[in-house]
Amino acid sequence: MTLRQPDIDRILANARRNFQSIAKNLDVHFVVHRLGGRNHALKQLYRTNKESPYADHLKALLGQWINLKGNDHKSEFLGLTEVSHGPIKNLVKKKHYITVLSLNLDNYISPIDFELDLYSLAWNICFIMKGKKFKKSPSSSSGKRIIIPQPSGSGHLLFNLKSDIFASLAVSLAHQQNAVEKLANIRALAVLKPQKKTLPEHYPFLIAIDQTMQILQDLQGSIATPDLYVEDAWKASETIDNVIDPGKLKLWFRFAQAAQDMAWRNFSPDQILSAAIDGNEDIEIRKLGILVSQLTTVQPSNYSQSRGLYNPYLNVDENERLHIEIIQEIFDSVLTRAVFINSALPFHEKAAEQNASLKEGRFMGWCAEALQKAGFEFDTALSNGQSPVHSARETFNKQVQKSTWDIIQDFGDKILQSRRLKQSIDLIDLWDIMKKDHDFSYIKDSIELSMNDGFIEVPESLKQAKEEEFIASNTGGMAFSPFYGSEKRTTDNRSSSGL
Repeated sequence: MTLRQPDIDRILANARRNFQSIAKNLDVHFVVHRLGGRNHALKQLYRTNKESPYADHLKALLGQWINLKGNDHKSEFLGLTEVSHGPIKNLVKKKHYITVLSLNLDNYISPIDFELDLYSLAWNICFIMKGKKFKKSPSSSSGKRIIIPQPSGSGHLLFNLKSDIFASLAVSLAHQQNAVEKLANIRALAVLKPQKKTLPEHYPFLIAIDQTMQILQDLQGSIATPDLYVEDAWKASETIDNVIDPGKLKLWFRFAQAAQDMAWRNFSPDQILSAAIDGNEDIEIRKLGILVSQLTTVQPSNYSQSRGLYNPYLNVDENERLHIEIIQEIFDSVLTRAVFINSALPFHEKAAEQNASLKEGRFMGWCAEALQKAGFEFDTALSNGQSPVHSARETFNKQVQKSTWDIIQDFGDKILQSRRLKQSIDLIDLWDIMKKDHDFSYIKDSIELSMNDGFIEVPESLKQAKEEEFIASNTGGMAFSPFYGSEKRTTDNRSSSGL
């Protein structure tokens, strides 16, 4: 299903009318755009309203966002500003309010997806208007007061929980009887797959499904005037403070963060649920896993088949113990094949395989450097007419001590952070991570050996970095280090409106 213009127009018209019930002196502007088109849409909004008596305030609000790069993929609440009427501004009491929401149509598949997100973002309007938050609002560079709520910590999770409750109730009461389940399904699916530039762990709606369904039933039986459903949905979302245990917010964050950890390491949804449901002892985490499974109809895989895979639902000691077991199993398997074919090639092939998989954040059982060193000893023993098994094993056990679990896991976590920021990474990105921490130098040496021996193809980005660094080293620049690319810097300037 795709969004049709008549559906978009209908949803926007209804929402604009509904929010008039909050305050008659409120102008709500919806900026609808495609990816990369928000700046153009904002400028068009200003041009359309530049003859308005409130044009200066609208310009100040939009000026916070015009020409801001890198985040127009999101649909966002862009802020709310107040305007004082009358010739003596400080003495009049009458106020007028202007607010703007941007909606990226590329984020939605169906009309209900679009409508739910619109109302979730529009909850900010109620938060400001009903919560009387103007007294603490900051001022823009133009002197106009502009409010953009920015909660932090667990307050951010509660903020999103309330906005989701509000949206699911408002849309359900308007015409969609399954909006609560629909939004729950959206949040559940999001946590099982890598989400570009979004954080599913910040949307804990699933911990309040039962309460929201009960509130919906109560409201459906009591509302006499349908036009008041926005007000009722707002009041209902505010009651969640007295219902939800703050510990459940932390529980959701732990569950969803671990799920995203696995998703960004290319684990499948069924493997993630298997780890959450069968791979840990925390009964509350298990319950969330079962709930996500029910909402998404994704069945967990057989956990016995997942042995050897990193499981963030386990504690550090359990993962380290598994890591050590896997390393020994990998060595025994490689050594057996090497003896069978009378060659050290299996050591270097397995090392290259492990080094290549680091780009996906797969680090459980990483022992590439130790495998390479053991391979050299294996070859040396063969050349000297000696049995290679003892030499290879002794060297491997000695070298593997260097790759401690703490360092390997830290490296894997930094790779994950880079992947969530850039979606995909290459060897040049690994070098950027490794050059900042000397603890990772032996990993860098191992990857470089795999490339030099032809087991890993050197990407063009790395070849270019080599050339640039070589030139720099021969023209009095930095010391030669062929893999350390130059860092790019970006600026964030919201003060220039460009209107």
